[in-house]
Amino acid sequence: MSVFCLRAAEKLRQQKGFTRKVTVHIRTSPFDKKKTPYANSAQQKLNLATNDSRELLVICKKLLGTIYK
Repeated sequence: MSVFCLRAAEKLRQQKGFTRKVTVHIRTSPFDKKKTPYANSAQQKLNLATNDSRELLVICKKLLGTIYK
């Protein structure tokens, strides 16, 4: 997840873009018959638009912690 977040921030900077919202999605395999499938997402709106990898990584980890089982 960290690598994906850092790559997304890198692409934002290359495009001279910023984001004002971060969304994290997770999903287990729907084909695993031993466990009930699980999917969830969380999002956070930002006060200031950013493309800072460090700031986005902290937010992504916090969001993942709220939905990970």
